[in-house]
Amino acid sequence: MNSKLSISFRPLTTDDIDIVADFLALHYVPNEPMSQCLAFTEEETYAYAKGEAEETLPHCLSTAAVISGTNEICGLSMCKRFSDCSYTEDAVANSKHKAAFLFRFAEWTESTLTKEFGTSNIFLDDLTVVSPKYSNRGLATEFIRRTTEKAEGLGFDVIIAFALTEKIIKVTRRWGWKLLKKIDLRSYCDSLTNEAVFAQAKVIDGCVPVVYKDFRSAVNRASHKL
Repeated sequence: MNSKLSISFRPLTTDDIDIVADFLALHYVPNEPMSQCLAFTEEETYAYAKGEAEETLPHCLSTAAVISGTNEICGLSMCKRFSDCSYTEDAVANSKHKAAFLFRFAEWTESTLTKEFGTSNIFLDDLTVVSPKYSNRGLATEFIRRTTEKAEGLGFDVIIAFALTEKIIKVTRRWGWKLLKKIDLRSYCDSLTNEAVFAQAKVIDGCVPVVYKDFRSAVNRASHKL
């Protein structure tokens, strides 16, 4: 690979839904541990990927890493506000469609975290994905830096992410994030079927670590110095 390859970053918009769906269907959904438990078909994989793009991109908080001078995406940071998340429709709450299991898990975790932090003004770093072709170029680190600064600059109280790999835990720690808790997928049961649908997910110790940075602490420290 050309060591002088130039990579730039740009915001994602609704015009990017199709290209983002293609990227997620290729590089994210087949490798995501919880999705693997659901054994998506190729058609279901793309439908879920496109649903994620359609849900997230209209909120204008996501970023792509692209090869400069082209529109080739080599990495994505998909982000949204907790208040923008909409998983409670009857179509999701009462559906046994495979993707609905993921949406119900997201709704459960996010409602729980809102109570724990005492605020709904939360920035969700929903997923960070880098194409294997462009790995080891510091893209994940740069995405975390940018999203952390964006969340703080926009006045969010907290930024959180679900760290499915040790690498994400290490990267977020560099920018002052902390480990809040670990969600044990072996004991989590779906609210509709009461099944432990993600018990076999290949994650760290059977758990999904939740990492966060609370910007209110920094505000409080600054006010005490005045």
